[in-house]
Amino acid sequence: MNIDSSFHFRRGVSCYHVADFESAVNEFSKVLNFDPDSVDAYLYRALATDECGDPDDLRTDLETILRLDPESGQGDFARAWMLFNGNIRKAEQDPKTLYEETIQLYSNAIHLSPDLAPAYFYRGEMRCGVGDRQGALEDYDKAIELERSYAQAYWRRGQVRSELGDLRQAIDDLEFYLTLPMGATWNSRIMKNISAYWLQLALQSEAKDNSQLPPREI
Repeated sequence: MNIDSSFHFRRGVSCYHVADFESAVNEFSKVLNFDPDSVDAYLYRALATDECGDPDDLRTDLETILRLDPESGQGDFARAWMLFNGNIRKAEQDPKTLYEETIQLYSNAIHLSPDLAPAYFYRGEMRCGVGDRQGALEDYDKAIELERSYAQAYWRRGQVRSELGDLRQAIDDLEFYLTLPMGATWNSRIMKNISAYWLQLALQSEAKDNSQLPPREI
């Protein structure tokens, strides 16, 4: 990448991870004007495009990745995304098998591109789908380690922690998520509303648990 495309790529990644998806699409489109073979820009633009509700553009970007660099981590990520979303909507494959195959593809992507934060996040989503919440938490942790403002990872980690009864850490995740400057897309608003709801539930559960503790001795 040249200086201009690197600048817009960094801005695009920052926008994507704080859930400002419309701005992310614009930034990655600028990257591709400078560097039309950037599989990273196509991947992130595809993810942001999906959040903006443009499935045709999403699929076009994923297919472009497979044409440009099919043996890369980004290529396996594209396969995982297309496999899961293509089948889950048509109900053409046994759900358990579908989740397991998708997890393997995301694992392949991570092996080839160990710094690809979305691969950890989406593998975490698949692990949740098969009931492996601890594995999902490990993936969300890694995604956040790689990208400290990864809004979706905080959002989902907070939900899973709440489900597992880890209320204090769930509250920390959800409160941090709500501080992020998210964009105005429909998905961003829905995510924020759901996060606020989960935070309210976690706070209520924590207060209930604290009220049941025996009085402290003085």
